[in-house]
Amino acid sequence: MVMLFNFLINKNVKKYEKKLEQIGEDIAHELRTPLITLKAGISGIKDCMDKLIEIYHVATNTPNLKVPELLPQELISLKEVLDHCERETYYISNYTNILSANLIDAPYQEELDVISIKECVKKAFYTYPYRTKFQKNILSIDFTFDDFKFIGNEMAMVYLFSNLIKNAMREIEENGNGFVDITTKIGNDKSIVIFKQTGKKISEKKSREIFDRFCTMNINNGLGLYFCKRVMKAMQGDIIYQSNDNGCNEFILKFLNIDNKL
Repeated sequence: MVMLFNFLINKNVKKYEKKLEQIGEDIAHELRTPLITLKAGISGIKDCMDKLIEIYHVATNTPNLKVPELLPQELISLKEVLDHCERETYYISNYTNILSANLIDAPYQEELDVISIKECVKKAFYTYPYRTKFQKNILSIDFTFDDFKFIGNEMAMVYLFSNLIKNAMREIEENGNGFVDITTKIGNDKSIVIFKQTGKKISEKKSREIFDRFCTMNINNGLGLYFCKRVMKAMQGDIIYQSNDNGCNEFILKFLNIDNKL
């Protein structure tokens, strides 16, 4: 009886998850056009902003011309808010592209290609939407680690590393200091990436849950690590979590070497 009950529960959960995924894909599809319009609008305003500020300064120095006063910080904020909107739009756009293209559930289709792990990390690092100067200053990654190539989707992998960076940022900001370190190990059959970050150690029980949908712990929120797991599984790889005695959390990404996929 218990086995039958569990079977029915699991069956209903899978149906529910499938419906949620379809809703996510539909929402992503509907958001693409407004996002393109929004990005174009932000870009256009940014191109004109310096001229508009210059015109404002000319107007304020023109005799007998009444001009509403703007504080220097307000003029700076006008530019900063556009940068912030541009970064957030980029981040949302990547997320919707992955959902609408169904990249994580469609392995070995035309979206997959031979790509460089180092290039994926670099693109995630340089395009990450840093929200504060503190974030931008503290994150430093040494790109001297050994590179290897694998079959995957670059967009999905950049999004994956962006999520790991985001989680690391949260931990580092909460602690006031910390670091991120990335190393690789290349084997005959498999190659791995070790993404090491400072952070609070979590229990063995909770470590088995951090890749679940909507897991809400210090190390993760929402769907980030859940999607990371699905991306790696779609490429016949895997991602696991482990902590070490030095107070660091490590995410181990395992990739099949190209020769084993052909």
